[in-house]
Amino acid sequence: MSDISLSTGNDYIYRILPGLDLSKATSFQFKVKTSNDAHVLLVVGALPSPPPATSLPSQASGPTGAMFEVVVGGWGNSQSVIRNVKQGPALAVHAGAVDSTAAYQTFVLDWSSGAVRLYKLDASGARQLLMATPPQPSVAITAVGLATGWGATGEWVVSRTVCPA
Repeated sequence: MSDISLSTGNDYIYRILPGLDLSKATSFQFKVKTSNDAHVLLVVGALPSPPPATSLPSQASGPTGAMFEVVVGGWGNSQSVIRNVKQGPALAVHAGAVDSTAAYQTFVLDWSSGAVRLYKLDASGARQLLMATPPQPSVAITAVGLATGWGATGEWVVSRTVCPA
C-alpha cells in the first residue's frame, strides 16, 4: 500500500485522511515538514453524517465532541501538547522544538493501553514526547485530520500501515 501524501495550508482547517482504516488500529506513523503548528485531530466515534468530503472546520469535532487534538511544534515550534478540546487546555505538554522545514520529522501517535502518546522517531529510535490519559477508559479512534496554521503550511506523509489492536 502506498503512503498518503497531503499538503495543508495556513488556515487551521483539518483535512480528513481518506483511506486510512483505523477500525482495528492502535497507532499510526506520520512525517511532516513544517516550521511550526502541525495539528493532528484524532476523532473518537463516527464522523458527522454525511461525512465531510475532505475537511472539517477548526471548530468541528466528532458527533459527541469526543476527540483529541495533538499540536506538534506549536507556539512558534516551542512546545507540543495533547488536548481533548480544540484550542482547550493541555492534558500534556512537551517543551522544545520538534518541527523542521529542512527535513521531514517522523512521529507515531499511539492510543493503546488507555492513553494517547506521541513519539518522535529518529536514528537513535523512538522517544516519547507526550502522554495523556483520557477520562474514558478506552479510546477508539475512527478518523484522523491534519492541519497547519499560525503562519505555517505543511507537507505530510502518512503510512497506511497501522499497528493493529
